[in-house]
Amino acid sequence: MWTAGCTACAVCAARRRRAELPAAFLLPVTSYATWALGAWTLGAWLLLKLLAGYYAISDTLGFFALSFLLVTWYLLFGALSLAARALYAQIAAGAGDEPLAKFSLNPLQEPYAAFSAMLLVAAVWSWSGDTATFLLFAAIILPLATVSVLVHDGFAGLSPQAMLQTLTGLGAWLVPSCALLGAAFWLLANMLHQWNSLPVVFAAGYGFLSVHGLLGMITFHCRQRLPVHTLHSPEQTADAEHQARQSTLDALLMDLHRLCNADRQREAIDQLESFAARDHAIWDPLIQERLRRFHHQPLRLEFAVRYLNRLVGQRKPLRGWALLLECMAEEPAFRPNSDATMYALLMAAEQRDVLHLLPLLEEFAETYAGSGFAAHVDIRRAEVHLQWLGDPATAQTILRDLLALRPDLRSDARLKRLLAAAQPSG
Repeated sequence: MWTAGCTACAVCAARRRRAELPAAFLLPVTSYATWALGAWTLGAWLLLKLLAGYYAISDTLGFFALSFLLVTWYLLFGALSLAARALYAQIAAGAGDEPLAKFSLNPLQEPYAAFSAMLLVAAVWSWSGDTATFLLFAAIILPLATVSVLVHDGFAGLSPQAMLQTLTGLGAWLVPSCALLGAAFWLLANMLHQWNSLPVVFAAGYGFLSVHGLLGMITFHCRQRLPVHTLHSPEQTADAEHQARQSTLDALLMDLHRLCNADRQREAIDQLESFAARDHAIWDPLIQERLRRFHHQPLRLEFAVRYLNRLVGQRKPLRGWALLLECMAEEPAFRPNSDATMYALLMAAEQRDVLHLLPLLEEFAETYAGSGFAAHVDIRRAEVHLQWLGDPATAQTILRDLLALRPDLRSDARLKRLLAAAQPSG
């Protein structure tokens, strides 16, 4: 027997999106990245303290001390950069509400560590120059290069083609992206030049991580225009939902096939209706699509009859009219089982289908004997002859015959308007 498939819901997707923003600020202090942030805070602060005493020692010892400090500095900042890259990658992949996956903290193995260190050196160097130079580096060149390298996951992001793709992919988000990264580099460069307090060092590292998280959010938002591999996204949620529904329908159709082969169509249609009743808006169109390839025509048409009634009830008569034409092409004798449904479909029909519409209008009174819609259908038939076929004589005949049977309709505004329009001019 068929079983209900597990389908992802829009609520879960919305919860995942809402989790991205806090993730950008919480993951740096609630995940594996905390180790990198802690090492950076303590290590960088100590290095800044040691660097302050560099000039107090001899040149030879000072050279070795400076070399040691620079290497240590690279290892600390490299580890922080790798934590930032991991944070960016996870949020850009749409997995901001999941624990941060473990990543390598070895800056000697990952190119992004060396790239970040070079960018920081460039920021510090530009800080030493004039304001225009610093703004050029910190507000434009460094942020754009960083975003492009992050998006393309490596130095390939520095190619002109990749940079252009990043520019066009980010679109209006380019300015906030550059502003965020520019602020992070400004804080780091200013820290090296002026400040060496522990809170400032922590704030610089935390800001660097958080900015990468926010960049991940921006990249996820622009994912359809950028080469980003996502783990969770609305598109993937919808695809997973679709696949789950199709798998559920596969099981259902196998059961229906067995019932129809055993000449148990009533059971088959009852089971099909029970399944669709869980959510007609979702399941009815999917079932109708799958039944097009189902071998048992009576079941297909029986479901179509019920689906037509629901489409009219949902105020979707145009879709119902298209389905009616499809079913009539397969079985010319097919008709809805309700005069109200047929009337709604006839009123929704378009001029391009006039050759299909006229026979249905003409046979309505006979097919649905005693229907309260019969007079309105005749008015519709006269309207079609007058406005779509340019045949006022036939329209006038239809309306006069209708008035002979229903004199109470003489005051009907629509009928009076059509009758006046059908009168010969002059």
